[in-house]
Amino acid sequence: MNTFSTHCITNGPQVRASAEVIAKRFSCDRPGCPCGKRQGKGWITHCPVSDHDDDRPSLNLTDAINGRLLVHCFGGCSQDAVIAALREQRLWPETTLQGVTLGALAQAKGLPLDFLKGLGWRDSK
Repeated sequence: MNTFSTHCITNGPQVRASAEVIAKRFSCDRPGCPCGKRQGKGWITHCPVSDHDDDRPSLNLTDAINGRLLVHCFGGCSQDAVIAALREQRLWPETTLQGVTLGALAQAKGLPLDFLKGLGWRDSK
């Protein structure tokens, strides 16, 4: 079943930093450390999560084609924890939620509400 969420994530005027900028921001000065450098399609650096003692770079950052930033900590930190740490450093925008209903979508697009419901769409929170 298709679901139309009643919340859309928007970033407003805030802009998220690129993978390269974040990788270089958390890089160290130790000789031979590969942090702050490209690795495959992304960048590798030290994880900014405060309770993660990161001796070796474990955070992978990739700028996706759709404009999103993919983050993954190989040390086990959750994506939410990494994003929260990036927000503390003002490298990730605060998320704002705006509600929209299936009825509002139908009206804005000039479609009958029953048509969208017939396709299996429904409101969700």
